Amino acid sequence: MISYIEGKILNKFEKSVIVENNGIGYELFISASNLEKAANGSKVSLYTKAYLREEQIVIYGFQSIEELGFFKVLLSVPGVGPKTAMELMGVELNKLKGAILHSDLAMLTKIPGIGKKTAERIILELKGKLEILAPGTPYSKENESEVEDEIIEAITRLGYQRNHVNKVLKNIPKNIKNAEEIIKYFLQNV
Repeated sequence: MISYIEGKILNKFEKSVIVENNGIGYELFISASNLEKAANGSKVSLYTKAYLREEQIVIYGFQSIEELGFFKVLLSVPGVGPKTAMELMGVELNKLKGAILHSDLAMLTKIPGIGKKTAERIILELKGKLEILAPGTPYSKENESEVEDEIIEAITRLGYQRNHVNKVLKNIPKNIKNAEEIIKYFLQNV
């Protein structure tokens, strides 16, 4: 499984780029916002998620582990597949999270391929998760067990087994202080 790639952009298409790495060109589908920043000949470093679609492997690329993690969260919504999730990822991540947290149907339905029902389903499924995953959530001794339980609950909702989550989280370095950093650590060490 390819989970990370560094290379040079050879070609840029409507929704994808070809990244050359050691003489091999990989087609990676990236969000519209990342595609705007991409230029032929520029170097890129992308986290990836591969899917088997029909008889073809499709690879999606993300500039950060946070983007990849949120892509996986979007896929947990019934009816949201990789293509729809990539359309959503075309919006700046904090704006997208804000739209979900504030139930902004108008903003979500402006995204290509997102109708009212899909937007409502995304809000319904993710609003509670995002409140748990909100950046900057303090992780202090006063509320450690409550926050820890919320983090474990959020990660298990992504499909990970509770005992596996607990095992990885036991090894968290002391300098990791908030929920967002803890979840990033987990996704990097799975």
